Amino acid sequence: MTEAQHPVHARRRPRPAWRSWPARPVLFLALLVTLLVAHALIGEQGVSSGLNTRRTYQRLRVDVSTLRAENVRLRLEAQRLRGDLATIEAVAREELGLILPGEKVFLLGDAPRNSGPVRRAGHR
Repeated sequence: MTEAQHPVHARRRPRPAWRSWPARPVLFLALLVTLLVAHALIGEQGVSSGLNTRRTYQRLRVDVSTLRAENVRLRLEAQRLRGDLATIEAVAREELGLILPGEKVFLLGDAPRNSGPVRRAGHR
């Protein structure tokens, strides 16, 4: 074996730049920053989670305002049903099928077979 081929006398190759001492902290820092950015975007408290939370919040705000409006409407209707005789009469006629004494009912068209007789208001 010649002297040039012997491993002890072989010429040393220069180290790659990324393996040199000043490059290692920079690579470590770049990896750390990459991991932190990925965690911020994808993580449990990340951007996508925040957007989903915001969408849910907006949808729930609309639901709450709709329910509040319906609550006001139902409260007014309950008030009318407690004291307004015209409202009570209208509900009795439409939903219960009641008529006042002396009124006549004219049925036009075919009546369903299972429908009972029309009841009079005040009579049971």
